[in-house]
Amino acid sequence: MRLLKYIILLAVVVSTSSCGNFLDKPDKQVVAILKVENPKQTTEAIQALQERFKKFGVLAEVAQITNNEIKVELQTSGVAEVVRNNMTATTKLEFYEVISNVEVSENFKKVLQLNDSIVQQFRENFEFSQHSGMPTIGYTHAADTIMIRRFLDNYLPKMSANVPVNKQRWLWGIMDADGLVPLYLVKTDANGNPAMGGNMVENARQTTDQIGRAAIAIQMYPNVANQWAVLTEQAYKKQFQIAMVINGLVYSAPGVVFGPIEGGRSEITGDFTVEEAQELAAKIALGYLPKMELISFDVQPLD
Repeated sequence: MRLLKYIILLAVVVSTSSCGNFLDKPDKQVVAILKVENPKQTTEAIQALQERFKKFGVLAEVAQITNNEIKVELQTSGVAEVVRNNMTATTKLEFYEVISNVEVSENFKKVLQLNDSIVQQFRENFEFSQHSGMPTIGYTHAADTIMIRRFLDNYLPKMSANVPVNKQRWLWGIMDADGLVPLYLVKTDANGNPAMGGNMVENARQTTDQIGRAAIAIQMYPNVANQWAVLTEQAYKKQFQIAMVINGLVYSAPGVVFGPIEGGRSEITGDFTVEEAQELAAKIALGYLPKMELISFDVQPLD
């Protein structure tokens, strides 16, 4: 029997002091041209790049030069390859309402009564969560995820009777220490979008909670703080978990235990090592960028 690792989302006070400009003495000039895959996202890409350079303490000029091309000019003392990678690297952070295993258990019971090879394979390779009301449906080995997904798509196109079929999505979580991958079912809108997504996080850092465990402190941008308060209030009142999804994988699915979280400040705690928390915080802090291609990247020494 597997026990789900409980993760609690808590409101915290996060320092908003500036880190200052850590690239004090620029020694090179960088000029880059980037092409946005979707021209409709060019303005969004410019704003996201400006916010990213601001986080790094870098003064940069970011301007649109064609319908979907952006020119970036900056001076830096950083390693050119790191600067290059950071111009297009993206972390897609999304928040979804989780559909608990209680809502889908009856549908699974009906399907598992069928007698065919795919159902038999599923029975042999999928382990259900043993506690009701949990965010995870169950677990399987990474090598079996394709087979499990085929079973889900063929036999369980509509899992929760309380949620329209076009507003449900299966998501895998990160693999645990035993090599097992958790399965989640989440709610979306009619277009498949999450409850929250896009460029939301102003800062994220590794910290420790009140009992000394590694944790991640998050500060959201002011323009999304109210949206976060509304979502966490709904989670608190309706008692659902919120799946935190990074680049398509569920990293945690915390519940909200102390009411709505105001001010865009929150802390994620769980069974993290310090290194895991640092890595996750760095991914979250990097932020989201629309998909772009680096067309040119020129580096010249400063006099």
